[in-house]
Amino acid sequence: MPGLAVFDLDGTLTAHDTYKRFLRTRLRARPWRALRCVSLPWHYWVARRTRRDHVWLKLKALGAVVAGSQRAELRRFAVAFGESVVDTDVPARARARIEAHRAAGDTLVLCSASFDFYVEAIGEQLGFDAVICTRSAWRDDRLVAAIDGENCFGEEKIRRLENLVTELGAGHRPHVSAYTDHHSDVPLLEWANTPVAVSPTTRMSRIAEERGYAVEQWHAQSAF
Repeated sequence: MPGLAVFDLDGTLTAHDTYKRFLRTRLRARPWRALRCVSLPWHYWVARRTRRDHVWLKLKALGAVVAGSQRAELRRFAVAFGESVVDTDVPARARARIEAHRAAGDTLVLCSASFDFYVEAIGEQLGFDAVICTRSAWRDDRLVAAIDGENCFGEEKIRRLENLVTELGAGHRPHVSAYTDHHSDVPLLEWANTPVAVSPTTRMSRIAEERGYAVEQWHAQSAF
């Protein structure tokens, strides 16, 4: 029977952190925003010293580089960015795994803690059936430095995936295959029927060995 194939983005489908890449790409296109970034090293230092929630730093960067962008313009920029990411940072092994699940009739789900304004563009480029990610917040059709709802991380991914299964209306939970590189997604791998650690971090490698997860290398080496 067709199942559900869930793919993490950063470090799994891509070798690098797409949020950092998006911020750099956006800043190169709007260099005057650099003046708003002078405090980011300080914020990074504070986050490390005080163990601030990583969402705090994520929103500081969003506010400095992207907040205030008009929705239609940001959409155009994100589509071009998504094309670039898919062309340069998604390896053949990742594409082959996606296509194998597509051929099996599985529902393809891209599941990421990164922001919807560009993750959805990447999902569209790769032909995913659904994209689950952190929702951005808007005011008067302009992006604000906030999250609409919860950061799509850890247990929140499971909650959103369970909602998706309900929406699909199959009457039962399908067989779930899940792919991720990072230990923060252990709840996702435990939720799945077929958990796969992809080019795993050192900590994820240890967990995969202890719990018997399959391991696949899609990248030359882990980027994290």
